[in-house]
Amino acid sequence: MPLILGTNSIKDTGYDVANSLRFDSGSSDNLTRTPSSVGNRKTFTISFWVKRCKFGSNNYIMATSTDTSEALLVFFNGDKFDIRNLTSGSGALGLTTNRLFRDPSAWFHIVTAFDTTQST
Repeated sequence: MPLILGTNSIKDTGYDVANSLRFDSGSSDNLTRTPSSVGNRKTFTISFWVKRCKFGSNNYIMATSTDTSEALLVFFNGDKFDIRNLTSGSGALGLTTNRLFRDPSAWFHIVTAFDTTQST
């Protein structure tokens, strides 16, 4: 079960992270949300903080799908950040960073903005 941590709950790194979640890789716990309606899927921004603890493998942060042919995947592909917007099973949009995310003591703030109305 994921932990929802209040302010000053855990101080193992010397930093306080109010209302954060910690997932144990040994469990299958996850968060699920079903929106009441479909929003704008052409322009949107994803922003989150993450601290890595497992390296060299794929670690999924978020995955959404409308059916089996469309999905948005946000994950660490090995030690690189990767985001894929799949349409009809193909990689319609995608980004893999060349930066490596290997610091086990660092919090990373990742912000990704999508605007599929642009031609490039």
